[in-house]
Amino acid sequence: MAPSTTSAPHGDWFRAGLDGILDRYRRARAEERLDSSHPLWGHAKRLRADLEATPIVRERPNVNVRWSFGQGAWARIPWLALLDDRVAKATSDGVYVIYLFREDMSGVYATLNQGITKAKERLGSEAGRETIRQRSEELRRFAGRLSEAGFALSNEIELHTEHSLGKDYQHGTVAHRLYESGCVPPTRALLEDLRLLVDAYDGIVTAQLARRV
Repeated sequence: MAPSTTSAPHGDWFRAGLDGILDRYRRARAEERLDSSHPLWGHAKRLRADLEATPIVRERPNVNVRWSFGQGAWARIPWLALLDDRVAKATSDGVYVIYLFREDMSGVYATLNQGITKAKERLGSEAGRETIRQRSEELRRFAGRLSEAGFALSNEIELHTEHSLGKDYQHGTVAHRLYESGCVPPTRALLEDLRLLVDAYDGIVTAQLARRV
């Protein structure tokens, strides 16, 4: 992805973007049809464009911003992710930064995380989960600054779901911070947290690329 030439967004856009999903998603999932004409679809596209316009993303031409509300039906755990295409082509495998919304929309986690689907396909469910949990422990050596800033270095996230995919996100979590509904911090603080997450991600990417040489 080429660096964006769009100017950075203004105002409290990041908090408004997360709040808009937390406030509206649960009702939409219960009562409305998911398609590209839904207002939340446009809301997510604007949030992605605003993130792409920030220096955090523009300085990293390999980082792609993606989001998902599901395919054909509303996802129980919608997400917004930043993926470096050199180590993660999709959220099914590799390491990435991802915002995970609780199923009941009581909050959203900012996390450094990794995909588990491919590992489960290769190794089976239990062995795949154990491999990813061990890898999460190993990756925490890159997350010292996150710990200093108050992020939890553990996989103890609670997405308030019984769905297996939601449970799988827990195994892959390297570091996390919860923003509760109604208490999402302002955009400046959100961007400071994102910068810390992406800096830790940069260290992981560099180490993984070095091993390929």
